[in-house]
Amino acid sequence: MEKNSEPVVLDVVEVNSYDLIKRLWRFRWWISIFVFICSLITAIYTLVVDEKYLVSCSIIASDTSEETSLYSVQGFAGLSLGGKAATPVEKSIILTLDSETFLETILNDYKDDKRLFDDALEKVAQKGGSPIFIKEMQRYVGLEILRKEVINHSMNSDYNTMSISVKLKDKYFAKEFLDDLLKRLKEYIVKQNVSNIKDDIEYYKDMITKIDNVVIKTKLEKKLFSKLEQRFVLSSNIFSIITKPSVPAKRIYPARTITVLLSGMISTFFAFFIVSILPLIRKVISVIRD
Repeated sequence: MEKNSEPVVLDVVEVNSYDLIKRLWRFRWWISIFVFICSLITAIYTLVVDEKYLVSCSIIASDTSEETSLYSVQGFAGLSLGGKAATPVEKSIILTLDSETFLETILNDYKDDKRLFDDALEKVAQKGGSPIFIKEMQRYVGLEILRKEVINHSMNSDYNTMSISVKLKDKYFAKEFLDDLLKRLKEYIVKQNVSNIKDDIEYYKDMITKIDNVVIKTKLEKKLFSKLEQRFVLSSNIFSIITKPSVPAKRIYPARTITVLLSGMISTFFAFFIVSILPLIRKVISVIRD
């Protein structure tokens, strides 16, 4: 004998504003307690979580001429930042800050400094493995921390300036580290590019001595002068510091007041939502039991 199975249909629960207000008033103490507990947990979290401070500075490339091009970035013509094409020197600064080779020089000198990497590199070693594997993993983790968590940079195309910042727990070390970063950045760019320009200078000098054509010789002399000018710019000053790094007065993370207020607002909304759908929940439970 077959049984006719009828689908279970839930009646639509009408939302009445008056009933909703009465329900919210009835559960006001539960809502208040829930919001208070959520806000309290958030406040405790913001007190125990590690604080972070942001130290920043503004720099401007010393050379913005079209002719002064750096060897390592000539292939990147057209790189645009903020709707404006960056100059060769600016592109060199950006690419250097993002390059693994430059960041690795910082990693090698600071790998044992817990103010920068905490215990991240030690935890990699504790997981075990061959010495080569551990070294490569520490390199990967260290570079990721430097690139994504510690060092940041942005371009202001309106004023042709660049902002470089570091985010760390120790605000005094953050300022010290940014000073060292600027020094390293300048030295690295000079080292990488002056040698290339020096080769060009020797090439033009050699060509000038071998060519007798006055027109061609004049053009080569102009190129030689241009390269000499480039070497002077790179040897003297890659960039000027507009705003010097300074010890921050306030932390950037966590923002306790805003975090607690957001937690209170979200928990209040969630509590109101649960109370408003209580009739529907009861209806579903009743149908399931039947």
